[in-house]
Amino acid sequence: MKTAVLRFLVRWYQASDQPLPPWLDRAVRNTPELAAIRDEEAQLTSFLRSPAPVPGVMASPFLKSKVLHTLARDSADSERSLTARWVLPSAAVAATLALGLLLASTWLSRTAPPPGTPSSSSLATLTPPPAESQSVAIAQRIPAAWANPLDQEIAGVVADAEGAIRFLASAFLPSEALSRRPDRSTSG
Repeated sequence: MKTAVLRFLVRWYQASDQPLPPWLDRAVRNTPELAAIRDEEAQLTSFLRSPAPVPGVMASPFLKSKVLHTLARDSADSERSLTARWVLPSAAVAATLALGLLLASTWLSRTAPPPGTPSSSSLATLTPPPAESQSVAIAQRIPAAWANPLDQEIAGVVADAEGAIRFLASAFLPSEALSRRPDRSTSG
């Protein structure tokens, strides 16, 4: 573990161009592994600081034409993609407007029923639907002592809340406040 930390510190000092502190320099002189790391880092730093070698390879005489052809092709592709970006939204807007006009024309072309024909609400009062008679029969079979489960649940929640209020009052309020009951009037 100690050697790993020392290796990290040697690399850090070499990369930051700061001299090694005396204690780290002594550790590097005493440990051959750390000395090798210091030498590798120094060699890498000197290599990176040296000027870049001039390449001995000549550029192809066709390089300029290839680059210009690629640039021309890319600009043509970008113009086509720009056109394609506007076609789809424009088509969607046109389709939405056409659908809206179709719905409006259908709505406005409806004809009112001739006077004298009974409306659907008057037919409903003449003949009750059969489902209503079934629901009445089911309601008559419910026992009188039946309690709504939701009412029971609400009563339980209220009881829990009152218990929590009593606990908080006993824990945080002075003892004379416990003798008073909170006023539950809703006027105010």
